[in-house]
Amino acid sequence: LESIFIFIDDLGKCCMEYITYLVIGLVLIAVAWSFFQKPKPEGNKATPAILWMNGTCAVLLTLNQRNLNYVFGGVAKKKQTTELAKQNLIKHWGIHDLEEGNAMIAELTSEQGLHNALLLKYVDEMQLLGLSRQDFERHNQKITSNIKHQQLDRVSFDATQEFADQAILAWDLGRAVYLLSDFYLAGMITKEDALQRSLVICQKIQPLFNSWHDFNRSYIYGFRFWLYSTETELKLTADQNTIKIIEKLEKQAHSPFQLDWNMRLEKDW
Repeated sequence: LESIFIFIDDLGKCCMEYITYLVIGLVLIAVAWSFFQKPKPEGNKATPAILWMNGTCAVLLTLNQRNLNYVFGGVAKKKQTTELAKQNLIKHWGIHDLEEGNAMIAELTSEQGLHNALLLKYVDEMQLLGLSRQDFERHNQKITSNIKHQQLDRVSFDATQEFADQAILAWDLGRAVYLLSDFYLAGMITKEDALQRSLVICQKIQPLFNSWHDFNRSYIYGFRFWLYSTETELKLTADQNTIKIIEKLEKQAHSPFQLDWNMRLEKDW
């Protein structure tokens, strides 16, 4: 009889250990699942005008796991998101307050933009302007020892060949729209101010390009110019991811890229 009680006691201990490990396993699975799941969007769904505006910064919204079909990508302003937005502005943009933020927006949305102005200056300094495709290829072959320089020349030449002085303005202006959403989340400006200022930028973007396709090409050129002109190692996967995001959104039924590029942009919220 004593051996039976010992057996039952050991069996109980084994069951408890099993249950403990099972619970721990389920918790770990739940944590992992929540990590890989996209956060549930909050706030209001995007109106047609806001959806169009989200399209101009679609890559950044997607990379930050935001939902393009919601205002500000479905991120609500609360303590956690406000702190994160502040940290991102400091880390990625060197923006600590609204004065610095407004200065950055002014530079991005100026006539020649920020990186677009740098590209145009580079094209002039490297005497790429006016070259035929054949002449450029001969020029490019002379600098094969420096892949980064070669890539920078190619993207600069291609962008200006296709879009002239507006080469990579999509890159500058699209990021300005995205920044305004972070200004709101960081508590620097009101929701209405962020939306209204974004609308003004988008009204500037619209006549500069003929379609979402053209806008996205200019954006990709801009991303590559920034990538190749930085001191960090080339991150080809980042380039590939940007293209994949755009290609995927172009096929989605409710994507901003399904909207008419020339739709009337006015306040509708």
